[in-house]
Amino acid sequence: MKVMNLNDLEAHVDWFGVKSKVEVEVLDPLPRDAPECPGGGMAMLYFTMEPGEAFPEHLHPNSRIILIWKGSGSAKVGDQEFAVKELDCFAMPPRSPHTFRAGDAGLSIISIHSTFIPPEAEEFMELAPPAVS
Repeated sequence: MKVMNLNDLEAHVDWFGVKSKVEVEVLDPLPRDAPECPGGGMAMLYFTMEPGEAFPEHLHPNSRIILIWKGSGSAKVGDQEFAVKELDCFAMPPRSPHTFRAGDAGLSIISIHSTFIPPEAEEFMELAPPAVS
């Protein structure tokens, strides 16, 4: 088993300019084609957003549990928009369009993924189609 501390991970600018500490080995995920785990192993991502930063609306093929680790801001999942603060958590089904916006103190998010998809893989994420008025 590999134990890591989030403070030890190097931050880097990632999707849409938001800083992230991406560590897919924290939970020792199995490959998606491993016979002992047909859906693939779990994975975790950690994001730190500066005050006012936001992700564009996007979606992922796997389900997720989101934990607001530090700070506050807002989240939109599907048609529901709500305020989030430290230690709030919620689940997102697969292919749920969503976005996050950091508040005045910034926002740190831990995202636990039901299946492991490498963040650099094309299928990891897609931008949500624009809303039709």
